Amino acid sequence: MPRDGYANLSVPSERLDELRRKFDSVDFGYSFAQWAMMSLESSFSKQEFLEKRLTHLKFGELGEHGIAVFDSKHDKLVRVFPNKQSLTCSEHGTKFCDHKLFAALHPEFNC
Repeated sequence: MPRDGYANLSVPSERLDELRRKFDSVDFGYSFAQWAMMSLESSFSKQEFLEKRLTHLKFGELGEHGIAVFDSKHDKLVRVFPNKQSLTCSEHGTKFCDHKLFAALHPEFNC
């Protein structure tokens, strides 16, 4: 049972254990619960930003080497993928663009 004023969040044990191991390998200066809540809040805010400000971009699919983003403004499917130092866009290369911003903020993209 959770403490009074708190709620439990059910997640798969294996994924939680993996995240906890990764968390313990870095000193964030927060407890795991604090960091998890900040991460959830941040992810939600980023998703809201994408839906309000980059309305012409939609998540296509996640591939082995990146994310596919559909750009309705230009009627194109664009691929964004990580390279050694940054992200690369199939349309704009290493220059800053909305496609790379979309990918970096999207919760399903891990680089």
